[in-house]
Amino acid sequence: MIKNVGTKLVNNWLISCENGFILIDTGFKGGYDKFCKRLAENGLSVIDIKYIVVTHMHSSRVGFLKKLLVTSGAKLIYNGEDKIRLESGKNNMRTYVSRFDLLVVNKIASAFVEKTQCFPAIFKNDFLDAKDQPLQKYGLEFVLLQGHSEHDTCLKMGDKLFVGELCDGGITSSSHAPMWIWNKYKMLDSWREITKLGVEEIYPAHGKKFSAKELPTAIAYWLSRGVFRL
Repeated sequence: MIKNVGTKLVNNWLISCENGFILIDTGFKGGYDKFCKRLAENGLSVIDIKYIVVTHMHSSRVGFLKKLLVTSGAKLIYNGEDKIRLESGKNNMRTYVSRFDLLVVNKIASAFVEKTQCFPAIFKNDFLDAKDQPLQKYGLEFVLLQGHSEHDTCLKMGDKLFVGELCDGGITSSSHAPMWIWNKYKMLDSWREITKLGVEEIYPAHGKKFSAKELPTAIAYWLSRGVFRL
């Protein structure tokens, strides 16, 4: 069973597991109370969350992670190579932007970077490394890719793939590319890898789920398009 307890802008995917749920990412650090409210609307509470999977270390994904770990007692899963980034409490700002209008928005917001692009740092050594496939007992497989960030941790469930922002579908996306692109060519290589996984549905962090069959067209589009340095 899959539930989305997110908003119109940000998805919070929940996957059912033994005695609870697996949560894919959290949200900005001010979003904890609203997240709890959405859980309650679905008849759930934070203690129903048994695992928290972090797809990448951006403030939109880990903003209230620290508080949720304390209140839920859930086990944390991410790519261990991102440990330094999680402990730094700040996004990697050496990135590119997919559209010019979004570049302008990012430049205007640059005065608030320290506030909006930082998150509560987490120092936690008892996390589960996605590379060790800790959810294999549930038939779930982690796929480690790159492109939106240095490390994009995807979760495969049968013919479904939860991708974070490696592929996107929200209002800030363009032909499935996210607003921020750490490396366009690694992103396209990752999309090619996804097409080989046998998945049918892509579950992004923003926007509606979409068919994996749309990726080849998106790859061709982005091979002919440039990106803008932030």
